[in-house]
Amino acid sequence: MKLHKITLPACAFLVAYAGLMVAPMKAIAQGVANGMVIATPPFSLTDEVLKSNTKGLDVEALITSALSKSPPTKSEYETNSDFEERLRKFSETAFSGKVGPNKKVAVIHPVSALPALWRGGNATAEVRYNAETEVMSVELDSWLLCGLPLKRNISPKRKYTAANGFGNKVEVIQADETETCLDLDDGGETKINDLVLSFKVPKKDAASVKKSLGVVIIGRLAPPFAKSERQHERPTMESPVEINKLVRSLVIKPDDVWLINSATGTVLAKHKTPFLNSEPILAEARKCNHPRYHKSELPNFNLMVELEFSIDASGAISSGSVKKSTGIVDLDDRALKAISKCKFKPGMRDGNPVDGVAIVKFHFSDYYAGY
Repeated sequence: MKLHKITLPACAFLVAYAGLMVAPMKAIAQGVANGMVIATPPFSLTDEVLKSNTKGLDVEALITSALSKSPPTKSEYETNSDFEERLRKFSETAFSGKVGPNKKVAVIHPVSALPALWRGGNATAEVRYNAETEVMSVELDSWLLCGLPLKRNISPKRKYTAANGFGNKVEVIQADETETCLDLDDGGETKINDLVLSFKVPKKDAASVKKSLGVVIIGRLAPPFAKSERQHERPTMESPVEINKLVRSLVIKPDDVWLINSATGTVLAKHKTPFLNSEPILAEARKCNHPRYHKSELPNFNLMVELEFSIDASGAISSGSVKKSTGIVDLDDRALKAISKCKFKPGMRDGNPVDGVAIVKFHFSDYYAGY
């Protein structure tokens, strides 16, 4: 199995956990002692078959537990570093025993249950099967600010009539939205990347395997462990929806990502540290300006274009193309022109700059639009 690509940034891993809190402590302790991953039941990184319907951490339960305690506030008599250390110690008290910050844990979720990145937009995960080669691939596409989408609920509250500055009226739907997220952290900086995992599966088994695909994120909890943020999205004439959003995230530093057949427990694909640079060598985009456009050019939902570029060892663009189109040629062209003014840091191998690949996404939404 090969990691095809990792890109620049982006929550429903509805994470199964029900049996973890009641699992025998002896079995859990033995699993940890043997360097096994905490799940129900525990498993080893060398396993090729897990127990059928293996359960991972309950992200929602851990977030609720961590956020139930009020964090300390900074005193005028302590330095920033002193306060950060006190905050770290406080955060660690939210987790203890079998799910402590130093224990390797697993989050397991059905691929089919991952939500769209945008309401009515791109899927978080795309599963494709090539009958000619008998290869199935799963691409995880994670852009949202919360990290990797786990669970999303939208509850409409009421309708009201609003008018813009020109007196044009529109009926607005007001709704509450809650997101549960897995914030994938590497060395203190969140890096959410696209990745593609592929594996062979006979044609006769492909349909059933696709329905039972599960993704497994393996790693350790990372400070601040849990986060909560409220956001407000204003309605527009093109998208007359007012959203009051609550985003709750569990922070984890990933070491491995697996694909499994949840029904049988068979491990279909593994990759070590897929959120760090791997093949191909990645160049880093810097000082990129967003394409210019107006709200009136957008439909009633957000759009995204994905561009792929070959970057030479000097950081110059040698070639480029549209990998995923917005569906609007003019917006794609403007994204390509914006990239032409981008500065890139070349990929590195053994401390030396080398030719590499950069994949850049631009999201066309009200947030970035001109007026």
